[in-house]
Order: sequence, then structure tokens, then C-alpha cells
Amino acid sequence: MSAFVGVDVSKATLDVVVLVEQKQSYCQVPNTTPGITDLLKWLDTFEQVETVCLEATGRYGSRLAKMLYADGFRVSVLNPLRIKSFAQSLLSRNKTDKYDAFVIALYAQRMAPDPWTPPSNTLERLKERTRLLHSLKQTQQAYRNRLQSGLEDEITLGVIRDLIADLDERIIALRKSLISLIKQDNELNQQRQLLTSIPGVGDLTAAVFLAEVGEIHHFPSRRALASYVGITPRLHDSGTSVHRHSRISKQGNKRLRTALYFPAISAKKWNPICHEFSQRLEKTGLAKKAIIIAVMKKLLHQMYGVLKSQQPFDPHFQQKPQIAA
Repeated sequence: MSAFVGVDVSKATLDVVVLVEQKQSYCQVPNTTPGITDLLKWLDTFEQVETVCLEATGRYGSRLAKMLYADGFRVSVLNPLRIKSFAQSLLSRNKTDKYDAFVIALYAQRMAPDPWTPPSNTLERLKERTRLLHSLKQTQQAYRNRLQSGLEDEITLGVIRDLIADLDERIIALRKSLISLIKQDNELNQQRQLLTSIPGVGDLTAAVFLAEVGEIHHFPSRRALASYVGITPRLHDSGTSVHRHSRISKQGNKRLRTALYFPAISAKKWNPICHEFSQRLEKTGLAKKAIIIAVMKKLLHQMYGVLKSQQPFDPHFQQKPQIAA
């Protein structure tokens, strides 16, 4: 009989539930290489493991996913929001690591999630560098804000200025290393060239996109990608009296949303499709911020399109007649 495995991942431990029809088996192991090795041996005692499912929890779960994949298991790595919504549908008030692992196993059993494949080494290194760059920029901005906070001590001000200058050098060097890393990989460099053919998308935006999205074929549609990024509209209508303004969900990849904001502002001016689109929205009286968000989504659709078609950006694509098959 098929077994479905759910793993609740934390920094220190892995709580694991194996579900065979209605029967549950449970174990907990340390989230270490020896602990995962013991887990693999335990899973081998089951007759047929159909899927091992875990939430996407960044670094804490990556070692587990890789070791499971290398050992021949079918692995699914899921957006935590999916598991949260599924758990809510069960109408349970339980909240323990063991129960969370059970919910994940039940999701795997009922929903047949797509299999996961590990990213290339280059993509992993690219993600580490782009995320470090994001962190360094945040730290630098925090120091700049402190300079404007009314500090008067010259020693304090001098140290902060030195830190900002040092971070500036490191940010410049790290940005160069990103592009150099991409150019060393023929496939990634081709994707970079396709993305930067879109007016408004530069090398840094392309690098963040490639690092956070990975393989574009994992997204079956533009809408799926927009949902992953978190710029799909969230409606709040109820009956005839509750009609609030639609807002973006923000339940997605914040780093990629942040990376698209300033390119969208540039695209409003220089990208012909986005420019025309934003002008139409302006005539409707839509707020400026809402227009930028709409352009972000339009830009994301263009990025999806060039990678799926493997063709550079064509501003006249929408005007071309479609030839019937």
C-alpha cells in the first residue's frame, strides 16, 4: 500500500508522519545530516513511499529535500500558504509539530502535489548572493536613516559614514559578481539576455528574477507566476454591502516584488506596452500606486513570455495578426 510522508521542518528537528491509508506512523529526528540519514533508513522500512512532502522553509529544509531526492524519493516542496489553507479546511484547532506533519502528509495523500527537482549549483549560488545583496542594501539604508535622525556626536556620525561607505563598496562588488556568475552559465546568460531585452528590466532585476523563480517551466501560467510573487488582486466583497477596494495579496515572494517596483516605474516611461497600459489606467482615475502595481504585473507577464517563448521582447507582438492553424 502507498505511503505518504509529511515532514514539519524546524531549525533543530524534523517531525515526520507516514500515512498509509488511515494509519499513522511518527518519528522525530535531528535536522542534521546524521539525523536525515536515520530518517532515510526508517522510510525504507515502508513498502512503497509515494511522496515525501515538506514546506518551503528556506535553508532549514534544503538539505533534507536534496538528500531525499538523491536517495530516489519523490519529493514535493510546497508553498506554506497552501498547507495553511488546507489545514484551515480541516477545521482543527490543533497546532503541534506532529499534527503539522500529519496535515502535510494528508495533503500529499489527497492532492498529489507536483514533484520537486533540485536547482542547479549556479542557481543556488545566485540566490545566496542576491539575498545577501538585498540584506546589505537594507542595512545600508538603516544607517542612512540614522544619519538623518538628529545625531550630533561626531565619533558616532563618523563611524556610521564609514560603515555606509564600506557597504557601498561591498554592494558594488557583489552586484558585479552576480552578473559574472550568470555569464559563466550559458543557459542562465541566455535567459538574462531575454529578460533584459524588455525595456525597464536591467541586469540586477534579471538576476533576482532568475534566482527567485528558478526554472520557468515550474509555473504553468502567467497567473501562477503572479500568484507566487504576490501581485494578484485580493477581493473583499460580501453580499450587497461590503465592497472594499481590491489590493494585492502580498502573500508571495517579497524579494521579487521589491525588485520589480523601480523597474515598473521605468517601464511606465520607456516600455511602449507598459506606457500605453499605464496611460489607459490614468484616464480611469486609478491611484498612482495602484498603477505602478498593475505595471509590475504587466512587466512580470512580459518576463514570463520571453522566457517561455525563448524570443526577445517585441513591442509589436500584440498587434501582429494571428495566423489560423
